Amino acid sequence: MGLLCRPRYDRNGGSQRHVENMVSTYHFEDDLPTGRRAEREAVQVLQAYFPRMKDVVFCKDHKYDFSADLDGRRVSFEVKWDGKAPATGNVAVEFESRGKLSGIAMTKADYYVYKVGEADWHLVETIMLQKKLKEKKYPRVKGGDEGSETRMVLVPVEEFASWCIRIG
Repeated sequence: MGLLCRPRYDRNGGSQRHVENMVSTYHFEDDLPTGRRAEREAVQVLQAYFPRMKDVVFCKDHKYDFSADLDGRRVSFEVKWDGKAPATGNVAVEFESRGKLSGIAMTKADYYVYKVGEADWHLVETIMLQKKLKEKKYPRVKGGDEGSETRMVLVPVEEFASWCIRIG
């Protein structure tokens, strides 16, 4: 799972976001503990919403974050957390990082589970999210951690939520 729009801080607490001509300082491994925590939290939220969900297996590659059995069908999930969405008014949907397609452009997940802010959880079918992002011209921006060169689409929070089921 990738975190969106989160500044990277050096060991002395200074933000590295605005340092010019700097060699990449992004280290994916640094974000893994936070990502894994969000994935575990997503499983708990989904299990509360779908009590019959069982047999959760975390994926060991980039195809999706985890899969689970839901009423006899294997379903896969991608988890994203946009902690800044309440302040910016937009949900950032990643589609490229480090010059390569990523996020919504590459996932094999059946569903996206989005944590918006600190408490709002949304579930949307990946195919529907991809379709909605193509239907309308949304702003595309660069952001993310220093060196990641992450590109994302910005969708107003209320519009994004209208495409989803609120699960928590």
